[in-house]
Amino acid sequence: MIRKVKKFNSTKKELLSEIADYIKDSKWDSAVRYPRRLNRFTGKYQDSTTHPLKGVGDNYLDDVKFMTKVVSIDAKSLKYSSKRLKNNKHIVKKAIINSPDFGFEYSSKELKKDKDLVLWCIKNKYQINFWDINKNLLNDKDLTYQFIKTFNYCPFWTYGEDMSSSNFKGILKQQINRLPKFFINDKVFIKKIRKINLIDQTYKDLKKFKLLKNK
Repeated sequence: MIRKVKKFNSTKKELLSEIADYIKDSKWDSAVRYPRRLNRFTGKYQDSTTHPLKGVGDNYLDDVKFMTKVVSIDAKSLKYSSKRLKNNKHIVKKAIINSPDFGFEYSSKELKKDKDLVLWCIKNKYQINFWDINKNLLNDKDLTYQFIKTFNYCPFWTYGEDMSSSNFKGILKQQINRLPKFFINDKVFIKKIRKINLIDQTYKDLKKFKLLKNK
């Protein structure tokens, strides 16, 4: 027996349509040209930067099927979902596929330290924000290296000659302090990641401005 898949009711269809319109308007920078827009779901005018899901209630925001569809249209919508759904790996993956940065950023704290999820992102080349990954998970040397290698990513900035500024040097030093210790004291790891030109230049700058000794 074939089971019929229930379709969304009319109000949820209207809200999905409003979200699609909101995304379309955002792409054309309508928030600048038209400070207020008509929300067809509520029938009211509102600030054009106000997301349609803001304040709609758990009847929508805690609906697995509905929010799965929503995040496939707009990953930012995960920000407004219920806490339960922010921790739903299937929904979060759908959001990440749509937009890696926003999908992972608005996921739960628990999923930000989910090694399997982060490795899934790396394997499928969904570049999430490095600094959104749980700090303890970044201490996994193999995982961190795989992220850097896969995305050719430099976790700290390099300023070249501009680093003579005490302000720039202070910023870079803060970034170094946020990184796992193996970025400083593991010569084998450092040698591997210095194959990336931007990272290699950063270590040269660190040595030049005496922010990192003997590396």
